Amino acid sequence: MISETQLRMILIQQMKEAVRKLKDFIQHELHNAFDTYSPSIYKRTGDTAASVYISQDAQMVGDEITAEISFLDFFAFNDSVMGQDQGYTPLLLEFGWDITEKTGHKRAFFDIHPGYHYIQKAVDRRENYGGIQVSVYVNNIHIF
Repeated sequence: MISETQLRMILIQQMKEAVRKLKDFIQHELHNAFDTYSPSIYKRTGDTAASVYISQDAQMVGDEITAEISFLDFFAFNDSVMGQDQGYTPLLLEFGWDITEKTGHKRAFFDIHPGYHYIQKAVDRRENYGGIQVSVYVNNIHIF
């Protein structure tokens, strides 16, 4: 018979594997998104995909096992080509943007972008996580 401690260790190992897969899927979906077009107004660095990391490995918190995947701020915040404040690229790429009122143009992938929803796509691959529930939070606000 498996003890409670052994069961917890097994579950934590399963969670670690699921978190690693999710991180890999996020990076894969980002690369897929980037392959859809090549920018002509700016040069892509690859920093956003490289910035994905496991910021908190699986651990027991009460009756739950939690873990976190984040983006390194140094690579995730990027200068605006419009001369505005830095933008948080991971969220801009997830949800898109529309600055057509400011620019007066509707240039695809520059003034207006529908978002790639790469995080949602990675999360939607739930069958690969062994039944583990995935929730996404931004600044402690539940997104999906």
